[in-house]
Amino acid sequence: MTEQINRIKNESLSEIKSAKDSKTLEEIRIKYLGKKGELTSLLKSLGTLNPEERPKAGAMVNEAKNFLENEINLSLDKIKSSELNSKLLSEKIDISLPGRINKIGTKHPI
Repeated sequence: MTEQINRIKNESLSEIKSAKDSKTLEEIRIKYLGKKGELTSLLKSLGTLNPEERPKAGAMVNEAKNFLENEINLSLDKIKSSELNSKLLSEKIDISLPGRINKIGTKHPI
């Protein structure tokens, strides 16, 4: 069980570090922490362990889950701020240009 948890942490951490956009991070979150995710399946399999091993294994899985949630949130914040900066740089408005004059009304048809 410990090996599985460490493997999942290492794999997910490398995927999180290589993620370039928020959509990829969301897919990673679903893959590991979602309803059918790998850590969730480990939590569901705790019932098959010996009663002496359950608390220790459960604590390890919850620790890994909290660690991954924090890493995903940190990466998401970084990615969102970089996306916002790039969006702001691409949408510059020159305020020194003259304004547009809106013509009111039309010519009378007669």
